[in-house]
Formats: sequence, C-alpha cells, structure tokens
Amino acid sequence: MGRLLAVDFGRKYIGLAVTSEDQIAITNLESLEFHKTNFWENFFSVIKEYKPLQLIIGMPYSTGEKSNILKEIKNFGRHIEKNIPNISIVYWDENFTSIEAENIFIEKSGKSKTSRKKQKEKKEKTHSMAAHLILKSYIGSSE
Repeated sequence: MGRLLAVDFGRKYIGLAVTSEDQIAITNLESLEFHKTNFWENFFSVIKEYKPLQLIIGMPYSTGEKSNILKEIKNFGRHIEKNIPNISIVYWDENFTSIEAENIFIEKSGKSKTSRKKQKEKKEKTHSMAAHLILKSYIGSSE
C-alpha cells in the first residue's frame, strides 16, 4: 500500500501525522514552526524519511476566512509540488478538526487554561492531532 502523510496547515504551526505502510496505524509527528528559517528543510526531511505515496492536506472549506487561508494552503501545496513533482497531493475537507483536536487535548490533560509554555505545547500537539484526524477521515472515506 504505502504511507500517507497528513498536513494540518496553520499560519504558525504545521501539524503532521503519518500512516504505517499498511495504512492501519496513524502516528502523530512533531509539529513544525512554519516561519522558521529551516522549515522547508525540516519538512522535506520528513518526506524523505517516510516516503509517503500521498500528502493529504487539510482544507477548511467552511471557514469564514475562506479566500485567504485557502490561497495560503494552495500556495503551500504548489511549493511542495514544485520541489517534489512526483508526489500526489490530495486536498481534504478538514472542517473543525482543529477544534476537535483541541477538545481531545483538553480532555486528556484535564485543563483548559494553561501557562504560556503549556499553551505553545498545546498548539503544537493540537495541529498534529488535527493532522491525525484528517488522515482518519480520509482513510475512513475509502472503506
């Protein structure tokens, strides 16, 4: 079968999750800070390590800020295609995955209010969990 890699695009963090080769198990990867100097190097290193057959990029089709965020995500995808022309990219409806991921994080930690350090960790983990949920939805749609 081959691995799938999901991307939850955020203006600050890019959440990532990857399937096993048989596409049964999903592993959340560390979120990457989007505007860090070495972001693209780190991102392409993840691609090189996991060698996914497809990238599943979440698209928040029903957001109020549609035009701006959707353009940013499409530009993100085009940059990937330009640098890895043989990779297949699927844009997948990911409405409310970030909210669902945040609720899961709060449920697991038992806290809704946290320190600044914990807030950063929460945002990073939320984006990875959202990528996990994108993959889960995508895989579930083909069953």
